[in-house]
Amino acid sequence: MNTKFIMMTCDMRSERIDYYKKEIPNLILNKDDFPKEASGKFNSTAWNNYLRGWELAGENPTVQMDDDIVLCNNFFNKINWIISLHPEDVIQFFSMRKDDLSIGTRYINGSKFMMQQCYYLPAGVAKGILSLKDEWYENGKEGDKAPTDLMMAEYFKRNKIKYLNYCPNLVDHIEGKSSIDSRRSSRRVSKTFVK
Repeated sequence: MNTKFIMMTCDMRSERIDYYKKEIPNLILNKDDFPKEASGKFNSTAWNNYLRGWELAGENPTVQMDDDIVLCNNFFNKINWIISLHPEDVIQFFSMRKDDLSIGTRYINGSKFMMQQCYYLPAGVAKGILSLKDEWYENGKEGDKAPTDLMMAEYFKRNKIKYLNYCPNLVDHIEGKSSIDSRRSSRRVSKTFVK
């Protein structure tokens, strides 16, 4: 199965899309085009967009990305090479952990997964994460802060999945206010990214 490269995007960052499309062949854009009013049991357009990103992956392996990242040089070849070495592992390509500098690339318990700027899921894993959606709704865990990385961490924990935290990171986070939560630091950047 071919790896699907899927990017969560929205109108406010449309000027960057040509940059990503140039660097990533066959990039699938998952546009945040949900109505702003509450819809069903959830009210976050970002939440809906992450769920749809996993739906778009289907059973395929997938790289899921946000549209507020900077890519390293030769990104597409580098990420495909790393995936080819670890096709059955969940791989995180952006991190802000202290151990990134002192330890580097390493496996981390999936229950500690966070940050969705750029990560790889092996075949079938996106569908597995989606299997928690109804339970998340029933427990009221979804909402306007879109804690989908917490849903991922819960899925990994239940299935005893460790993820490979790859250093140096292949992407960095653009500095600026979060469109999901303006209280977050505007400087959420990698400790190991090299352009």
